[in-house]
Amino acid sequence: GVIMVVQDKFQEASRYFRLSLEQKERALGKNHLELASALHNLGLTLSSQGKYQEAQDIHQRTLALKKATLGPHHPQVARSLNALASVQLRMGQHAQARDTYLRAVALYEKTLGKQSLELAITVSNLGELMMDWGKPEKAEAFFLRGLAIREKSLAPDHPKIASSLHNLGVLQAELKQFPKALRHHQHALRILEKKLGAKHPALASVLTDLGVCLVDMGRPQKAIKILRRALAIRQSGSGISHLVANARFHLARALWNAKRNRKQALAYVRQAQQTCAQAGKSGERGLALTKRWLARHAGR
Repeated sequence: GVIMVVQDKFQEASRYFRLSLEQKERALGKNHLELASALHNLGLTLSSQGKYQEAQDIHQRTLALKKATLGPHHPQVARSLNALASVQLRMGQHAQARDTYLRAVALYEKTLGKQSLELAITVSNLGELMMDWGKPEKAEAFFLRGLAIREKSLAPDHPKIASSLHNLGVLQAELKQFPKALRHHQHALRILEKKLGAKHPALASVLTDLGVCLVDMGRPQKAIKILRRALAIRQSGSGISHLVANARFHLARALWNAKRNRKQALAYVRQAQQTCAQAGKSGERGLALTKRWLARHAGR
């Protein structure tokens, strides 16, 4: 199951984790700590498929199980709080997610100290929450804290460093600080290519955001190749619909702005719109983006 997650094959992974959970329940009962790992991994894979309500239920069950068996002040409890908050964020429950993340931060600081890599993950997630909540000015402190912790503990070319650099790039692009954003995206991409290879699923988000940055800087011609690469990686992985649609939409923007095959660009946006409409809650943002874009461009 873990191998399938690494390969971005979340449906297959969730079937494996569900089977593992059922086997452990039969052997140990439903309240044994040994179930926690399978539950945690199942929740992550369900969330990655956009099945947020089911994922939330699984993470709440994991949290209750850990509290009952390990006590309320164990770092594993913080880990489940972090996972639960991530689902609450994806469900648009921003205030709840913030409070859950802050509970995880306080527990990590109490149990593991203020420089743990687990804490770096959660403060970085708080930054992503603030971005999604439309509060980018509050995100920077969280992203910088996460990066500082990672730089103290990890090699400079570690993929987690790339994750922090990518987060900063997304923030800076949101604030229209495009040259800074471009540098951080390119740095993150170099690290991931070196450590993971040129076709690893982890590259897709960085490539997409790098391409978007170039489009927004008025360099769509340079963005086309990058966004084609992002789309190819998305399609070769699990094919999670709203992520494929996002890459396709931004490729369409690059093609349109570069005045390269605008007919194809329109077809891509309509395809992305249809995919997002079928993706449920996980496709809502993409659906709104494609609708607005088509309203401005379809008649031109």
